[in-house]
Amino acid sequence: MRMHKYFRISLSIIVVLILSDNCIAQTQKIKLLSPVLVTSCGQGPGSLKTEVLLKKEKIKTELETFADIHTLQTNKFKSLLIVAGFSREAMQSNNINFEDEVKRIDALIAEARKLGIKIIAVNAEGKGKRGASKNSESQYNEVFITHIFPKADVMIVRADANEDNRFTVIAQQNKNLLKVFSNSRDFQKILKDLFE
Repeated sequence: MRMHKYFRISLSIIVVLILSDNCIAQTQKIKLLSPVLVTSCGQGPGSLKTEVLLKKEKIKTELETFADIHTLQTNKFKSLLIVAGFSREAMQSNNINFEDEVKRIDALIAEARKLGIKIIAVNAEGKGKRGASKNSESQYNEVFITHIFPKADVMIVRADANEDNRFTVIAQQNKNLLKVFSNSRDFQKILKDLFE
């Protein structure tokens, strides 16, 4: 009986700690600065959609599909926004190798950290850009998530991509801010609030 009591107490403490971590991740305040460099990891269309929403809020932004460390070294940008989403058609038409795309993004993130530039990771297209979708591109999207989201200061994710709480766990483990949206209007408001 005593062992069961200690087990229940320990379990309660663990739950409280997890919830506390989640509250910290969700309530921390981060204000981002523009201009924003927007790029895609995987060449999906989500980066263009995100750029349009930023411009609707009159947030200075520039979409560079093939941005590299030299783009950041121009000192034009205060934030780096990476939209994860693998498109086989776009990758092939631009003759981009998957491993090279991952290396490009890894280098961008490292350079942003070096320059003190805030990093925003975005899933703009929902569970279609997740491994949970079980489509032929899912394995690539999961690699992108692993490489980008834990290193971001802010994660913005469409709700259906987080049905398995993958991004919630990442936020708890890395103490980064997670914002979840259901539609374009929500997404636009999140961007407005972050860059106000």
